[in-house]
Amino acid sequence: MDPAELEHFRRLLQEERERLLKAIAAHSEELKKMTADETGDKVYSDHMADMALLSRMKERKAGVLQKEWRELKEIEDALTRIKQGTYGICQRCGNPIERERLEIIPYTRFCSACGRTAGG
Repeated sequence: MDPAELEHFRRLLQEERERLLKAIAAHSEELKKMTADETGDKVYSDHMADMALLSRMKERKAGVLQKEWRELKEIEDALTRIKQGTYGICQRCGNPIERERLEIIPYTRFCSACGRTAGG
């Protein structure tokens, strides 16, 4: 991969990293407010259905946060691979990862063929 392509993908990854950091901060704050609602730090209905709904909403929000943290880790790893000179090389077969795939999933570690068998 030439230096201009690497710079393009580095910028893509950094932009996605910034977007994710903002989303994580917002979702963390929402989860914190939900927890405050549930623990009584804020006036909230004691109705059991309301509490069950709040609990489900917290679980979903926690799941979203977990997914965002995993994606952030993948992005950080991809930025490290750029620095190490291994970005764009499939970690399973060692072949170059298709540019089209990198445009869609810039943090991917696998080429299309290996991604299908690795589940990602």
